[in-house]
Amino acid sequence: MTYVLDTHAIIWYLADDRRLGPAARRILQDGASRLIVPAIVLAELKHLAAKVRVPFSFGDILTALMADPRCQFYPLDVFTIRHVHETLDIHDALIVATGLFYREVFSEDVTILTADVKIRESRLLPVVW
Repeated sequence: MTYVLDTHAIIWYLADDRRLGPAARRILQDGASRLIVPAIVLAELKHLAAKVRVPFSFGDILTALMADPRCQFYPLDVFTIRHVHETLDIHDALIVATGLFYREVFSEDVTILTADVKIRESRLLPVVW
């Protein structure tokens, strides 16, 4: 299974935060999970680290993600942007668009790992938390 990660899923997993949903925690601990990190999520992580709103530096976060062979970074490109839905704010829309494009191109089941209610309510892709 392929999972697209939202920003808070990464932060809460790395921080071992209790706000991480139990299903999301199991997926993130499963060595067989394929994890997609959208470019917008990396940008949000960098921004939050610079504002000291997370307990890690961006360098530490990036090192942890790059050391995990399950993680694949996905760029923000015109093909992804074509899948943006106007019903979501731009950050959420880009996360979902990454999953929609990935599903279309690779013909794989894709699920979003997020606690975000608006992403869940959009029903554009399955959500696990």
